[in-house]
Parts: sequence; structure tokens; C-alpha cells
Amino acid sequence: MAIPTEVRSGSYIKGLAEVRIRDDAELVIVMDENGAKYTIPYDASDIGDIVNGRYRVTVSSDGTKLFSITPVDGTFIVRYDGMVTQDGNLPMPKLMKGGERKSKNGKGTWIAPDYLAFTVLLKVISNPNKRIKIPYNLNYSFEQYLDTKETLIPIGSSPLERTEKFLRVAGYDFSTDSIPWSENVLPAVDDTLTDRAVKFQVFMKNGYVDDIAPMPPILTDED
Repeated sequence: MAIPTEVRSGSYIKGLAEVRIRDDAELVIVMDENGAKYTIPYDASDIGDIVNGRYRVTVSSDGTKLFSITPVDGTFIVRYDGMVTQDGNLPMPKLMKGGERKSKNGKGTWIAPDYLAFTVLLKVISNPNKRIKIPYNLNYSFEQYLDTKETLIPIGSSPLERTEKFLRVAGYDFSTDSIPWSENVLPAVDDTLTDRAVKFQVFMKNGYVDDIAPMPPILTDED
């Protein structure tokens, strides 16, 4: 079952910040960019476990509500925890608009195409940030396989391979599993990943998911 999320409107304050817990009831957030300071109520059962340190945060424009918080760097053990949806509906791909982009060296421009994307939530199950939910944005790279009722997952570029890798690491076995084809395969994918509940590793860099990997094998005295 997809996990509903709140649809928000208006402006936000986003960025890296120093976060401190005060009296186990409030978070004191100081933004890196301009030093702005916000004090926001803290409930670990709702947000997850926070320890003093640096995070990437999104707060309301008036600085009174925390919308998201993710660790900046480190390795965390996670499980799939649903997809971002609108108004609690079934998960659907979102159109991401392309357009003119600057090259990495800043000396030129290029035109990015429109594409479909979706966002999964990864719940941390390891200390020190248990129950924090990390969003992971992925390309919606699913096609109908020839004229069958099965789904093809194309690869050949980094964005496409990120989606394929996520599905494998989070629980799909491509040698035996299949995804029934439809115009929106996300509800079927959501059900499978929720049922599998596989533990895996996520590597954070600068507050975003840099990579993921299966859990390492458990060594025994016989190994």
C-alpha cells in the first residue's frame, strides 16, 4: 500500500544546516547559507531519531515546520518505505520538464529533454538516525516488452541504470521476477518492494543519495 504524503504549496527554505536538539522537544536549525536560525517542535516518533550534527533540511517559509531532514554524509542501512504520492493516491510518475542547462564548466549550454520520474522513500533502520526517511529520485524507465504483457527496463545510461540497480538491490530478482505491463507500473512495483522488505545500504553525500548497495555477506568462522 502506498504511503501518502502531504501536498504542500508556497515557498520553502532548503539547504544544509547545523541541527541541535533542545530538551528533547525542539530542533534548533541554523542554515549554512545565511545563518538564519529556526526553532521547530521535535517528535522523534514522527520525524525519526536526530542527533546533533549537520543535515540537509526543508522548512516552511515562516520557519515553523520541518518538511524534511536527511543526513549529509555517511552509510546507512535502510528498507524501502513507499513512494511519494499526492493526496494519498496510488503512486504515479511525474513529468520533469527539460530545457536549457549549463554545462559543468559553465562555458556552454545544452537542451535537456523532458522525462518521467518518481521518488521512493528509504527508511533508516540503523543508528543513529533510525526512522528518518530518505527520498531517492529515479527515472521512470519502464516500457512494454514487444507486444507482450511484460515490462522492459531499459539500460544504457546512468539515469536508467540507477532505476534498474535500485529495483535489484531493493528486492527484485530479474532472473525470476517480472512486472506486469500497464501505463503505470508503480503500484505493482510498490507492492512487490513492500512485500520483500529487503535491507540494503545507502551512501549519502552532501545530503543526497550518492549510491546504494546490497548488504555485505555475513562472515562466519568458517569463511
